[in-house]
Amino acid sequence: MNEMRSAHLPFGDWCYFPRKSLNIVKLAHNPNASWKPVHISIALTSRCEKNCDFCYADSGKDGETLWKLENVVKMVESCDKNGVFAVTLGGGEPTLWNDPTAKADFYDLLNELSSFGCDLSFTTSAVPTVDWARIPHTVIPRISLHHHRELGFIKNEINKAAECRGTIPAVNLLVRKGEIPDLLIAAEKLVKAGVTDFLLLPLRPMGRASGLVSTFIPTEDELHQLVKFFPAPNVKLSSCYRLKNQKDTFLGCGAADWFVSIDEKLCIKSCSFIKTGRVLSHFEYREILEALPFLKRLKCHSKNPE
Repeated sequence: MNEMRSAHLPFGDWCYFPRKSLNIVKLAHNPNASWKPVHISIALTSRCEKNCDFCYADSGKDGETLWKLENVVKMVESCDKNGVFAVTLGGGEPTLWNDPTAKADFYDLLNELSSFGCDLSFTTSAVPTVDWARIPHTVIPRISLHHHRELGFIKNEINKAAECRGTIPAVNLLVRKGEIPDLLIAAEKLVKAGVTDFLLLPLRPMGRASGLVSTFIPTEDELHQLVKFFPAPNVKLSSCYRLKNQKDTFLGCGAADWFVSIDEKLCIKSCSFIKTGRVLSHFEYREILEALPFLKRLKCHSKNPE
């Protein structure tokens, strides 16, 4: 079930071992390789209780979803059968998802998906607090630290997770301009708390953050310094900036290469920041492949920008 999976992609050759968090990447320029999504992001809902002013997804308390339990299961099963490495569930706040017709909440959904061979993760702000005891051990939780001032709250959730699961969640760190020293201090404290898996997410001028370019969007030099002095090895960076001679594994944002996003309206999109896409109808991986030539792309994507 959890054998190595591999893909020949435009950025290189990638071997992945589900359940082991092990990647073997040979970076190369493969101009004849096709865009093949091996990581799929599914936004289960646009509902969220935080209502952050920087949210690219414009999520809020009245957010909705078109995802039904059976359709999520069918989609992930098809991805798994077609060699997808990993599926991540997001939102909005994914823990708020539910399907009244199936009498299923988010944790019921995780149980339905936990038997598949691809990695399954979810990204949460931990608002509302996560029911850590109901998460299958094969599922990878990722907690988002939106600001270093939330560190105490996030560390509390990490401790709860460790007590219930015996493992430490991964952490996504939102990066703002002018806050690199504070973020490095927060990261150091998270490392001391046992966190080893970090993903750096620079704030993007999308959604509610579209007017924040000069104030909050980090520069390439700031990201360079953050990665250079980050207190954990092999930190991952999701960014359009390629940082040379650093200790990160640079795989870009994945758009037009190894990633697609499917939103709460069932739209396949080249990345999470695109507003429009092609609507799923059969919830099969082949629909993703068929949609790729028609998906809009941003200027920062690697090929054929719009």
